[in-house]
Parts: sequence; structure tokens; C-alpha cells
Amino acid sequence: MTPRRFATILRCLLWPAVFVAGLVALGAGDRWTAGQTEVQFALKAASFYGATLMLFAAFPHQRRGDLTLVALLWAVALDLTVSLRGAPRSAGWLVLDSAAVLCAYAPARIEALRRQVRRSPDKTFAEIARADRRRRRFVPTRTAAPAVGDV
Repeated sequence: MTPRRFATILRCLLWPAVFVAGLVALGAGDRWTAGQTEVQFALKAASFYGATLMLFAAFPHQRRGDLTLVALLWAVALDLTVSLRGAPRSAGWLVLDSAAVLCAYAPARIEALRRQVRRSPDKTFAEIARADRRRRRFVPTRTAAPAVGDV
């Protein structure tokens, strides 16, 4: 088993996980947990948390911040779909989805902070950001175009 094969397997398993989380969000779990709002909250939060972690593992070359935005947009789309269906839902469900996604994203940000503290403990965050080679913009150098008569 290689990491590439593992990521491919996770990509294949991601879509059923997204489907299950969507079913839970759309109210399929309401039949099993009728009248048990706490269980519905836990079921929905666990499905969004698990699907977000699976999203991170399935796409290792994508930035986690971008994947987090995708998961948050997915949560908003599902909650809008539920509200358009006419189901009585409050804004608490969207807050719950967002909290589950952000709880999956938080360890990555904490690890980045720990890495910055280990590598450069005495620099400010602005200095660290300026020194980060991933954030540098490419500035092309201007070269003079050959004159028409020089050819």
C-alpha cells in the first residue's frame, strides 16, 4: 500500500461519505431519532466532521483552507436545500455544521503554529509571512525588446 493508492481509495470512499452526510443533513436520520434533537445534532456533526477529515486525506496536494471553504459551502448548500424543502430548521444547524468543519480544520492550523514556533520563535508573524517562500509573488523582470533594425 502506497500513500498514492491510499489517497485514491479515500477519494473513492469520499463520495459515499458525502452522500451519507447529505442524507443525514436532509433529514433521513429523523426516522431513527424521532424527537431526540441531541442525537440528531451529534449524528449530523459527526457526519460533517468525518467527511471533512476524509476530504483532507483524499486530496493531500490541495490547501486545507480551500478544502475547508468547500466543506463550508457544502454545509450551506445542504442547509439551504433543507430550508427550501420546507423543513423547520433553525440557524443552529448551520452553526453546528460549520463548527464540525472548523473542528476538523483546527488541528492543521495548530500544527502550523507549532511549526512556526519551532522554526523561528523570536520572529513576528509578519516577518514569518514575508520569509515564507510559498507566498512570494512572481515578479517578471523586464527585458528590452529587440529593435526592428537590430535583427
